[in-house]
Amino acid sequence: MDSENCGLLTDLYQLNMLQAYLDHGVTGTAVFEFFVRDVPPERNFLIAAGVEPTLDYLENLRFSADDLAWLKETRRFSAALIDYLRAFRFTGAVN
Repeated sequence: MDSENCGLLTDLYQLNMLQAYLDHGVTGTAVFEFFVRDVPPERNFLIAAGVEPTLDYLENLRFSADDLAWLKETRRFSAALIDYLRAFRFTGAVN
């Protein structure tokens, strides 16, 4: 497994949700947000670390043959999802 570019470096919940979306034909654009709930009052700044590696990961995100084989072996996901992930590429924008 290429730990720097493994599609399985996600929460199982996300893959289950992707399966549900595909099962119901929900394939439009999705929007995700990252936010901070609360900054302590004594702080007037916030530092975000690891942004560049995260962007690189998204840009190169692929599901390898080993990733897909593991997902298939779990018997948790449909053949349609496995096929979808085989061609998956991140095409979004990070703002």
